[in-house]
Amino acid sequence: MPIPLMPRLKAQLKLAINRLKLLQDKNTALAKLSRREMAQLMEKGKISSARIRVENIINEDIYVELLEALELYCEVTLARIAMIERTELDQRLSEAVTVIIYAAPHTDIKELLGLRELFVSLLPKEFVIDAIENTSGKVPEKIMKRIHTEAPSAELVDLYLLEIAKAYMVRVSGFYEPPASPEPEIIKQSTANEKPDSGSVDKAGGPAGAPPKADDLMARFAALKRT
Repeated sequence: MPIPLMPRLKAQLKLAINRLKLLQDKNTALAKLSRREMAQLMEKGKISSARIRVENIINEDIYVELLEALELYCEVTLARIAMIERTELDQRLSEAVTVIIYAAPHTDIKELLGLRELFVSLLPKEFVIDAIENTSGKVPEKIMKRIHTEAPSAELVDLYLLEIAKAYMVRVSGFYEPPASPEPEIIKQSTANEKPDSGSVDKAGGPAGAPPKADDLMARFAALKRT
């Protein structure tokens, strides 16, 4: 195995992780704007138009979930990169690398495509072909569903619209009626019972800014697969 490829692989993994984080933040911010627009449409009684346009929000949410999963797979790979150098991939790492190789062309993210090319150069040909075609079925069903999406069901569309109406307290006749505002003294009591913030925590469960540990990554990875 050519030694120079390993530093390149580490650097490419870090680039891919940073890029995936940025895309998640960007798409999440855009989704918030889109939800506000949906709320305004419903408020004007344009439910049919909202039903059509909310499908884009659903697809964007699915894409963000895919980006989050790929970020975790990249972080797991980076944490266990020494195994790749020895070509000793355990089950978790084998799955992570397989998913990256399989999913990269479906994202058109250049950092992931570059990572895929490095894996193709580093790993045995049989492993790469298996990953490209998913012959062994290592790519989880959740990832497959987020790559090969279908049109959302009518039930899911209505559920999204209902949640948006709730979030923006939009009254939609025959669809959603916002609850009455609580009494001021109840709000005061609820605020007094709130616990103080114990400090900023990142997605891995540790202090904000701290590098994720391998155990933290695997916990996040397992949680993501369960949902």
